[in-house]
Amino acid sequence: MPPVERKVGRRHLALYRGWLQGLDLKALADRYLETGLDLRLAKATLVWLRDTLSQAALRHGHRGEARLLRLHLASGQQGKALPCPSLDDFRAEHDPGGFYREEELIALYLDAFPEARDKRGRQRQRLIDRQIAALVWIERLLVTDPVPADPVSAWFDQPIADRLILAGIPTVGALLERIRGRGYRWWVTVPKLGEKGANRIVAWLRGYESSLGALPGHALAPLRTQPVPALIQERSRETAIVPMEAFAVPDALAGATGSNRYPGQPRIQAVNDLQAIQSWLATKSGSSNTERAYRKESERLLLWAVIERRKALSDLTVDDCAAYRDWLSALGRSSPEHWPFRVSQSDWIGKRNTPRFSPAWRPFDGCLSAASVRQALTIVSGLFEWLVRVQYCAFNPLVGKKLTT
Repeated sequence: MPPVERKVGRRHLALYRGWLQGLDLKALADRYLETGLDLRLAKATLVWLRDTLSQAALRHGHRGEARLLRLHLASGQQGKALPCPSLDDFRAEHDPGGFYREEELIALYLDAFPEARDKRGRQRQRLIDRQIAALVWIERLLVTDPVPADPVSAWFDQPIADRLILAGIPTVGALLERIRGRGYRWWVTVPKLGEKGANRIVAWLRGYESSLGALPGHALAPLRTQPVPALIQERSRETAIVPMEAFAVPDALAGATGSNRYPGQPRIQAVNDLQAIQSWLATKSGSSNTERAYRKESERLLLWAVIERRKALSDLTVDDCAAYRDWLSALGRSSPEHWPFRVSQSDWIGKRNTPRFSPAWRPFDGCLSAASVRQALTIVSGLFEWLVRVQYCAFNPLVGKKLTT
C-alpha cells in the first residue's frame, strides 16, 4: 500500500506564520500541534511544511515565493516584540481621526518602534510581509479541513498515527467514534499515548468542528466532574433503545389518552407517561440506590412498551404485562431462531458498565435470574399502584397475573 500523503491544515499554516514572524517555536507547537511541546517533532513538522509550501509554489510557477517561503528572516527574534507594523497600520490604530500632522505621527511611530530606523530591519520586515502575503495566497490553494474518511496518517505525526492504527483507529471518523463512545478515557486502549497526548488530539479535533462536528461533553473532562443526566441530554432525542432522558416518545404512544388513564384530573403534574414516571421517581430520591433500581425497571418497561409492544405505558393490559414477564424471563436465554418477540435480543443487551451517555448503552447486560425477574415485576407493580393512588391510571395491570416465573 502506498504511503498516505500528509495534508496541510489551517493549524499548520498558523504554526508556520508564527515561525516566520519570529515567535517561539515551542510555544507555537504547544498551541497548534498534536505533538505538543516535543521540539524535535515540531522542527520536523517545520521542515515538512517548508518543503510542501515551496513545492506548491513552484508547481504554480511562483519561483520567487517558493524561495522566499524557505527563509527564516526573523531568526534571532524569538522572545522579542513582533516585527514593527507599517506606518499605515500604526496610523489606523493610533490616529484614526487624523489628529496628528504627518511629521508628528512619524515621530510617534519611531519612538514606539525605534528598529524602524534600521534600513536592514525595514528591508527584512518588507520581506516578512511578503512571506505572510504568500502564505495567504497559498492557503487558498493548499489548505484543507479534515473529514471523517481521512486516514489518521494524513493528519497526525507518524508515531501517533501508528499508535492509533494499532488500536483499531485507522481514520479520523473512527477516532471520533472511539472518543464519542468511550468518553474522556478513550485513550487507554491506545498504546503509549497517555492522557496529555489524548488531550492534544481532542484539542486538535475541536479546532475542526466545522468539518468534523462537535465532541460531546463526556469527551472533554473526566466523568466524575460532570453530571451524568446533563451528558445524556447532549444526545439528540430519538425513538430508540436509549436512556429515558434521551428517549423521544411518539405523540401517539405518549399516553396522553391511554386506555388505562383515570377519567379525571390526576393529582400529579403529568400529562404523559414519561412525566408520570419521573414524578414517581422523584418520590424515591431519598436513596440513590433505590432511585437507581426503580429508574432502571421503569425505564425498561417504558422502552419495551413503546419499542416492542408499540403501546403507551398507560395502554398496557393484563395480557401485555404477562407478555412482559415472559419477555424478561426469555431475554438472553433464547436462540435467535426461537425468539418469539419482534425486536432482536441483541438490540436490548450491551456490555456491563457501559456509561448511560454512550451510544453503546443498553438497558440489559445479560439474562435475568428468576429472582431478578420477580424483583423487576414487583417494582413496576409498585409504579402502577402509585399511579392508581394519584389518579393517573385507573388500575394496576400487574395484579391480574402472578408475579412468579
